[in-house]
Amino acid sequence: MKNSFKLKRILYICKHEGDIFIEEKKITLDLNTIKEKAVNSKIKFNPSAIAIHPVTKDMYVLSSSDRLLAVCDSNGTVKEAYMLDPDIFYQPEGISFYPNGDMLISNEGNKKKKTSPGNILLFLYKK
Repeated sequence: MKNSFKLKRILYICKHEGDIFIEEKKITLDLNTIKEKAVNSKIKFNPSAIAIHPVTKDMYVLSSSDRLLAVCDSNGTVKEAYMLDPDIFYQPEGISFYPNGDMLISNEGNKKKKTSPGNILLFLYKK
């Protein structure tokens, strides 16, 4: 029998006013959909970074522990999920975009020096 539990992750969108954060929106991501799109049933999906694409307005969510990138619309509907190559992404911890849509992903370096040091990778936007 298939698991009937709805697994989810909740994201809170807040704005900053002075010393106060005010919740503007709560978004629920369906973990089962992320697992299906990533073709990986073992992921836990613990978000480590989120950024909004300046051209498409989609939300890009990194899960460092899984080396996964999920792409969602502004309501949290999962559009795509990609497993990231561990040889390239040692520990993806940050994501950002240039105004033209080019994406930057930062990776923490291996503290034991068995792989490359920390880095920032650039991915050019293609329409």
